[in-house]
Amino acid sequence: MITEIIMPKQGLQMTEGAITKWLKNVGDDVKNGEAIIEIETDKAALEIEAQGDGKLLKKIHDEGETVAVSKVIGLIGADTDDISKYDTEPISESKPDTKNAVIENTLKSSMPQNSNGRIFITPRAKKLAIDNKINFSNITGTGPNGLIIEKNITPSLLNKESFLAFKGIRKTIAERMIESQNTYAQAYHKISINMNSIINLRESLKKSNINISYNDIFIKICSKALLENPILNSTLENDRIILKHYANIGFAVAVDNGLFVPVVHNAETLSLEEISNKSKNLIKKARNGSLGIADFSSGTFTISNLGMYDLDEFTAIINPPQSAILAIGAIKKQVVAINDEVCIRPIATLCLTYDHRIIDGAPAAAFLKRVKELSEMKTGGAL
Repeated sequence: MITEIIMPKQGLQMTEGAITKWLKNVGDDVKNGEAIIEIETDKAALEIEAQGDGKLLKKIHDEGETVAVSKVIGLIGADTDDISKYDTEPISESKPDTKNAVIENTLKSSMPQNSNGRIFITPRAKKLAIDNKINFSNITGTGPNGLIIEKNITPSLLNKESFLAFKGIRKTIAERMIESQNTYAQAYHKISINMNSIINLRESLKKSNINISYNDIFIKICSKALLENPILNSTLENDRIILKHYANIGFAVAVDNGLFVPVVHNAETLSLEEISNKSKNLIKKARNGSLGIADFSSGTFTISNLGMYDLDEFTAIINPPQSAILAIGAIKKQVVAINDEVCIRPIATLCLTYDHRIIDGAPAAAFLKRVKELSEMKTGGAL
């Protein structure tokens, strides 16, 4: 009695499967329940088990062929069984999923094809290629007879990866961030400020050909607020807290391979224009790799400004051995109430991260309040 080996329907959406490997040769004995062939669908790779005992009499479809579900792909039986009626069994051709037909046709139009117009690729691999708009004509298949299988599409084509060396600046930053997170009791306060006065100050200076950044202005403002609130300008060393009565303010500068925090030393003694000139020089040196040790040493406080990236607000990690860092978000127009009237004002949100081992919540709040007062003074009175 002849037992037909059928391309099974595995799931409602399956319409075809590709033969990736015959596990038996013609003439081999086959037992009921024994794996006889491996196939691949658009969902999975699986083995088909024999549904009867006997010998493998005929392979109607060979490795590398794609066959519609329910079609006969091979025969099991006895040597005396007549299999002549199967000699005309047609070979099933792959047909594109109607949902992906437009994409597939577009891809195939540029593909060189073999003499009979077929590209040997399993349904699973084909679906993956079509879904990701990958031209698979130049892919060398590693399946039987050059059959393109799923692993030929992934991971090399889909999961593209590149690598950066984890050393130097990047590794140093990581070590310092871990030290900061593991050692400091980091707490946060945030405050919103009206940027009108700072914007007006900056614009008035531009008219005199003095180009000052918002960061320069905040360096100057923070230098004043720190001297008035020195606990924010301190470090913890063994069993003592050291208060710094000078403001060496670092500011974060992103470079291709990491982050530098150059320092404007004694910012409290400098004019806005002097701070701006020093900042510009430090940024240039950071980006061309010429910062010296003195340029990023001895900082007492840090500012991280990501407003240019349109961030509303964010928190920053304290830069050891300092005790606080100020994160500055973007300036955005917001509806606010002033003297019981609804107004639109340019608002920026500042977030202070501080070491709660050294600094209590009230002094941290007092510092932020003072930064707000200095920022909102008219005509640059704070500076």
